[in-house]
Amino acid sequence: MYHAELNLKIERFFIGAKLVDGRKIKRYPEDKQRDELRLHMATPESKKILNQRKSMVEPVFSALRGIQGLERFRRKGLLAVKLEFTLHAMAYNLSRAVALILWMIFSLLFVQTKIRKRENLHGGILLKKKFHPFCDSLCMDGRLSD
Repeated sequence: MYHAELNLKIERFFIGAKLVDGRKIKRYPEDKQRDELRLHMATPESKKILNQRKSMVEPVFSALRGIQGLERFRRKGLLAVKLEFTLHAMAYNLSRAVALILWMIFSLLFVQTKIRKRENLHGGILLKKKFHPFCDSLCMDGRLSD
């Protein structure tokens, strides 16, 4: 029976060793760390952390690459690359801020239109108190008005 986890626990640092059927196994010194990382990433804790990272970071880099076209840096030198990335990050943050402001404006407009429609339903009576929805039947015939 084949068990990958058991096979990964065996340290195999030999290079060019031959198996009984004549095949060669080529393993490099860094393969041990790769195998350990694969085992570690298979644990539920690591999957949970990776899912959190995907939900927070990956969409940002996706937008930077897709919308802003940040496939590679156009400047040379660490300082210039840091500056270029900072400019891209600022542009992304500004786009998110504009989207948030627009959402707030449209949601306020939506609420105002709902209030105006409600005032029209109540026959133009302005209600100073906010009533629970079950009071709508009383408000519509004008008996409750301050």
